Amino acid sequence: MLRLGLTAVFVLGCLAYIVTRSQQGRASRDALGQQAVRTTGTVVSRHTGVVDLRGPQTGQPQLDFPVVRFEDASGQQVTFRSTTGWTRAPKVGRTVKVAYDPADPQNARLDGNQGRSFHIAAIIALVFLAIVIVIGLIVAAFVYRAVHR
Repeated sequence: MLRLGLTAVFVLGCLAYIVTRSQQGRASRDALGQQAVRTTGTVVSRHTGVVDLRGPQTGQPQLDFPVVRFEDASGQQVTFRSTTGWTRAPKVGRTVKVAYDPADPQNARLDGNQGRSFHIAAIIALVFLAIVIVIGLIVAAFVYRAVHR
């Protein structure tokens, strides 16, 4: 029973960590602040690379960094490369949501639900893992009791 309790605490801790990181990510995405202007842009190309301080590693997945062009409030064309790498980036020609700093339009980012899908998948995986562990512990407890009677 102690193992079950410790497992539950561990899984809840992992879920809390993911939710906290998600909230921190949302706060950092909102670093442009309330002054951010939202508009739409077009993906004009994709830069492929990896995000690893050690450099490319064998078997490491390549990420796509969309290059987006949008028109700021003054009518100037602005092009920026997303700092977020994607395994399935928006295709060239696709319209995407953009948030930018009106004082510095180059300070822009893709706006919307990117990144949330990872958090949702991680939470679902952890809940599934918790269910499997709990079922396994219950079965193990029944087997242990049956053997030691």
